[in-house]
Amino acid sequence: MTELAHLPADITPQAFIEAVRAAMADETVPPTASAQKAVLVLDGDGGGSWTMGFEDGKLKIEEGVAAAPPVRATSTVESWRHFVAGRVRDRLHQEVDVSLFDPRGLLHLFHDGARVEKINAFHGDLRLVLEDTDAGDEYSVTITLGGGAPNLANPTTTVRISMDDAAALARREENLQTAFFSGKIRLEGDLNLPMGIMAAMMS
Repeated sequence: MTELAHLPADITPQAFIEAVRAAMADETVPPTASAQKAVLVLDGDGGGSWTMGFEDGKLKIEEGVAAAPPVRATSTVESWRHFVAGRVRDRLHQEVDVSLFDPRGLLHLFHDGARVEKINAFHGDLRLVLEDTDAGDEYSVTITLGGGAPNLANPTTTVRISMDDAAALARREENLQTAFFSGKIRLEGDLNLPMGIMAAMMS
């Protein structure tokens, strides 16, 4: 997964999608893969929407939004670029060595149709905010589950963490439970949604 962690700082969303297509051209799709689709929406200059999933044993990415996708990721082009080629990538890349906005991680979830059905049972919007204290900025992505329309103005749950604390988690210097109880991970809204998702992913 290294190549998507070394994208140019001025990468465009369309060029990113083409890089994903190239990276997954030889992807082996198991027979257990889900027929459901994932959606990526990037708002802003050069943005757009893409539906991605597996058809006939191959990855297929099309422009537009599939009806009722079980997982939909929405961000701004500005935030997205920091995730894939900017400050978030530069800060966390040494710990994880992958793009934090690498669709291959999401698509690998779709290798397991049963797990996708578990995720599709959840409904709501989970917003992840990475706080960049050095730059006085923050970068976010909202994950909409269950096929509903995104409610970006009032997500079900917001998860906040600083980039330094996220790096400590990536280095396994801290675990999720201690980070939560020490206040390094801050949850706003419905706590049941992220807890339920974690339980489903671990089962």
